[in-house]
Amino acid sequence: MFQWIAVVLIWVVPVLLSYLSYRRLQKEERQELKQEIGSPLIFFTYVPFVIGVLLFLSGSEAVTGLKAVQDAGMASAFFGWIVLWIGNVVTKAESAARSFSMIDVGIFVLVAYVQLL
Repeated sequence: MFQWIAVVLIWVVPVLLSYLSYRRLQKEERQELKQEIGSPLIFFTYVPFVIGVLLFLSGSEAVTGLKAVQDAGMASAFFGWIVLWIGNVVTKAESAARSFSMIDVGIFVLVAYVQLL
């Protein structure tokens, strides 16, 4: 029973908080947000990353113990991180130091995950 409650909370709480934040925005800010969400970069960076993290949490041992869900979540989050990093490097949206620190964090997380296998 606890597992199903945890899975529901993992998925419902972020959606509910996002909805409440959206409701608090002014009309102009809502229009700007809608335009930003419509960009293709969002669907290849933030969406896979967020869904990957939620899948990873849903598949953890404490919740369901489904290793395949946890692996799919990590792969999706890593894909979103890679595309975000490449997009930032190509558009030069970040400094070189920040770009290298993003690489370091990604490698550290990947190594830590592989060690946990």
